[in-house]
Amino acid sequence: MNQGQRRAIKHVQLFTVGASILQTVNKYLVVGSKDGAVRFYDERFIVEAWFEHIKQGNVMSISFSTLEKRHCGDDLGNYGTNSNFECSDFIVATDKAKIIQLKSTDFELVPPAEDDDSFRQGEIILHGF
Repeated sequence: MNQGQRRAIKHVQLFTVGASILQTVNKYLVVGSKDGAVRFYDERFIVEAWFEHIKQGNVMSISFSTLEKRHCGDDLGNYGTNSNFECSDFIVATDKAKIIQLKSTDFELVPPAEDDDSFRQGEIILHGF
């Protein structure tokens, strides 16, 4: 290989559907995908947190609060998690003209055991026309 040329040394598949937005925040690579999920990867591309129950359309934009980041177990009191995930709360805009507010602690919400399609992460704060 000639000097200045690059070659792939490792291929990591982060998702199975297309990514609509990639950005970095703190120590994470944040991926908003066409399946409507938001995933946070660490520097080794290991998923640290995922918000897959938003269910409001393709993610088109992600904006983070300027407030201090929170550990995902902060709202759980004595039932806190041993996860190291922490980030500021954020909003997601979708291709269905919706803006959804998500808290970093929403990562710890557990969907019901049965396949309940009504379970959603986040709160719709704007629904366009």
